[in-house]
Amino acid sequence: MAEPNLNEIAFIKVSHLANGALQISGMVGDKVYAIRLLEHALDTLRSQLKEKPLIEVPNRDVDVRDYAHPVKALGDMPRQDWGDR
Repeated sequence: MAEPNLNEIAFIKVSHLANGALQISGMVGDKVYAIRLLEHALDTLRSQLKEKPLIEVPNRDVDVRDYAHPVKALGDMPRQDWGDR
C-alpha cells in the first residue's frame, strides 16, 4: 500500500488582531480557490461540533425593554465612579 502524500500545497492563515481586525495571509492570490479552501475548513469545523445550543429563541419572540436603572455616558461621570478602578 502506498503512503499518502501529506505535502502541504496551500495554506491560509486567519489572525484575529487585538484591535478586532482580521488579517488573512497565505495562498490568497486565487480568490476563488481561497474561498473554497476556507469554506471546506469551515465545513470541517462545523462537522466536529458536538454540542448544540440548548435553547434558541427567535428574535421575534424577544421583547427588549429599557434598562431599569438610568445609564450615564462615561463623559458625564466622575472618573472615580467608572467602576474599572
